[in-house]
Amino acid sequence: MQVKHLDHINLSVASFAKTAQWYERVFGFYVVEQGLREGCP
Repeated sequence: MQVKHLDHINLSVASFAKTAQWYERVFGFYVVEQGLREGCP
C-alpha cells in the first residue's frame, strides 16, 4: 500500500526537538502545529 497523504499525527515523546528532527530527516515531515500537554509546551 502506498501512502499518498497524512492528515496529522500525535506523538507523546521525551524530547520533542529530537523527535521532530528525526521525522524531518527520515520522512521529510515538518511541524505545522505544536500542542500543549497540561499547560506545558
